[in-house]
Amino acid sequence: MVRLSAVLVTTGSAYRVSVQNEYGLSSAGRGSVTVFPETEVCCICFDEGGEKTTWSIKTFDDDASAEVQGSGFLDCRVDQGDGSSKCSAHCAILGYEMKGCLKSAGMGEWRQNEFWSAVTTSGENSWSCKSDAEGASCGCPDGAAASLIEQEPVEEAEEAVEDEAVAVGTETEVCCLCLDEDGEKTAWTIKTFDDDYSADVQGAGFKDCRADQGDGTSKCSAHCDALGSKMKGCEKSPSMEFWRQNEFWDKGFWTCSSDAEGASCGCPAGSAASLIEQEPVEEAEEAIEEEAVAVGTEIEVCCLCLDEDGEKTAWHIKTFADDYSADVQGTGFKDCRADQGDGTSKCSAHCDALGFKMKGCEKSSSMQFWRQNAFWDKGFWTCSSDAEGASCGCPSVR
Repeated sequence: MVRLSAVLVTTGSAYRVSVQNEYGLSSAGRGSVTVFPETEVCCICFDEGGEKTTWSIKTFDDDASAEVQGSGFLDCRVDQGDGSSKCSAHCAILGYEMKGCLKSAGMGEWRQNEFWSAVTTSGENSWSCKSDAEGASCGCPDGAAASLIEQEPVEEAEEAVEDEAVAVGTETEVCCLCLDEDGEKTAWTIKTFDDDYSADVQGAGFKDCRADQGDGTSKCSAHCDALGSKMKGCEKSPSMEFWRQNEFWDKGFWTCSSDAEGASCGCPAGSAASLIEQEPVEEAEEAIEEEAVAVGTEIEVCCLCLDEDGEKTAWHIKTFADDYSADVQGTGFKDCRADQGDGTSKCSAHCDALGFKMKGCEKSSSMQFWRQNAFWDKGFWTCSSDAEGASCGCPSVR
């Protein structure tokens, strides 16, 4: 049990909150929490090497409100005419990958990630951070590898180096995803359903997408069948976001089409241009609760199957041989998805034998996003796995 005892104003509108315990004793270090402006707009880049991830933040002008995609946010991610945004070009200059342009909700979720307190096998901090912030916005998290949090300027990006897939959607979107795999590439199709009133509930739009029509099919599965495609499923904003950020967009393995006429359910920018980026959904709960934690390796190759009953989704993971690198479609990945001569892959045949639908063959980045989905904490998803080693485990709950 904690209570706020004092608020000390520092630079701009950022301030630090001293937290006291039930005995009235102030906590130091991690108990002193910086509260960042709700209007901040930040470009997040990262570099992964072994067990460590280095994050770099570039500051953009604050928006007028946390609730709108204002001039600062649009400046961060608008297409510069060469397929890149200022954010993606900046990350590319650093030799980093781009997480995206984030506003306060997304930054808050990122700063609270458990990996800031994680350590490597040698006892070093797993995540470190630097920022070009000179004001109140876009600072690194409190207590995150303190010796490495140097608020030093980062070189300005000059030219775009590569295209970057950017999320196009809304926090309340409900989308049906279909896929067609030919052994080398995957063509995705999105069908739009009515937005739910909240990202945190399975509302009318989501239920309309997945409800049984009386013949054992949902509107989503029937739509995919009519296209001759497989169904990935009915997805809300958190799932759509990690799908849009998958590395395979940048590698050219995936293509996309959508029936979207509004802001929701668009393809990632670069496969279908748009100026709207979805931000991660901010968790409403302030209490400490169980959280899904990733269990896997950087080179894992996993087949994901799912069974939906209208209220919950049961997931099953089949393990394939690790690839030698997270950045290539190696022998394990190809073994998972290769056509067996009857129009099925080992993954799809495995899912069919279970009576499940196939999500697909996934590598580490996709598995990580999947394991961090908000639906684990909400109790909507369950999981089983045949994993005997470090790869392809279910999310653990702590």
